[in-house]
Order: sequence, then C-alpha cells, then structure tokens
Amino acid sequence: MSGRLAGRRALVVGAAGGIGLAVVARLEAEGARTLGADRRPRPGQLAVDVADSASVEAMWREAGVRLGGVPDILVNAAGIARLAPAAELTDADWQETIAVNLSGTFYACRAAARTMAAGGAIVNVASDLGQIGAAALVHYSASKGGVIALTRALARELAPRGIRVNAVAPGAIHTPMLDAFPPDYERTEVVFYPLGRFGEPEEVAAAVAFLASDDASYFVGQVLNPNGGEVMT
Repeated sequence: MSGRLAGRRALVVGAAGGIGLAVVARLEAEGARTLGADRRPRPGQLAVDVADSASVEAMWREAGVRLGGVPDILVNAAGIARLAPAAELTDADWQETIAVNLSGTFYACRAAARTMAAGGAIVNVASDLGQIGAAALVHYSASKGGVIALTRALARELAPRGIRVNAVAPGAIHTPMLDAFPPDYERTEVVFYPLGRFGEPEEVAAAVAFLASDDASYFVGQVLNPNGGEVMT
C-alpha cells in the first residue's frame, strides 16, 4: 500500500474506541501495517491491561510476531477519566487513573525503548488538561501532565538512538469517555474553545499520523495541541 507510512509497523494501545480507533484507521490509510491493543479489544486486536507491566511486555512481544517485526511506530492512547472533586477523590480512583494513564504509557514506552530500532517513532496521547488543569479532574490532569513530562524526558534519551518521541494534547473530543460525563458538560465547557466546538477523533488522529511520519523528522519532544484554541502556546 502506498502512503507516507508505507512499510511501517504500528502498534496502537487503547485502540478499541475513540481516539485510538481513529488512529488505527488513519495509520492504515497512510500505509502502515497496524495492530491495535486494548483492555476490551475488538476482533483481531490484542488484549492488554496497561496498568500491568507484565501484560504490556507480553503485548509488545506478541505485536512483533503479528506485525512481522518489532513495531517502529508506537501510539499510546489508552486512558480513563472520571469527574470527582479532589476532596471526594478516593485513593482507588487516584491510583487507577495514574496506573492507566501514566504508568501504562511508561510501560509501553519502556518496552519500545528496549527493542525499537533507529527510525522509530513514539506518540503519546496526553491532554490539554495536563497543561492547564481542570476542577474535578485533578487526578486526570496530573496523570496527563506526567505523560507530557515523560514524553520530553524520554525524547532526550532516545533521540540519539534515532527514535523520536512526541505527544499530542487534545482538548475535549467526542469519544465514549466524554459520553460518560454529565449531559450538560459540553454546553458549559465549549465556551472556553475559541473555535466554538469540541473536536473529533479523526482530527487528533491526523496529528498523530504526522508525528509518526518522516514529515515530522525534526520534531523531538514536542506537544501538538489539537484543542480548538483552548490552550495556545
């Protein structure tokens, strides 16, 4: 298949819905041989619990088998979010959010760092809330801020090996995660978006595909912001 990702092998973690599913479709359209993984996988995808490092390691090994070689593109899109004021946030909710959003991203990056070859690309899905924070989402904001810091630190470590690490930090996107928020959430929050709307998964997937491609060959440790203008840097 022709395309700017032709001949590449891509693993997308958190690929059963929302942004991850859109990323799978976009990378495949760009020519990459693409495999998805998720806690609740779709047919043909791998099962993985990103909060369990052994599960992530097994996923990485199996991806190499399924794709016919070690992936040279890794996209970390797994994530959870639940609204809860800090004073009411339970230890379990805090720990689960950090385990899935931050530790899970690290575990997959660590697996890639061990075997990914020069020319590889890692793209982590963070959030604009990792940059500005949000009330009732302290745990989520902290986890995604950690993903941004992880991305920048790992980029410095792996760039000399020819592996680029970058991130996207989407604003509010129409996904099943957002569907779980209160019905009036979009109406009350969209006023903070100069574009006047929430985003679509495909708009984030386009940014991910760019960072995974050679078109982004000089992007290292960067955070792209498909967020409708809520955060401007």
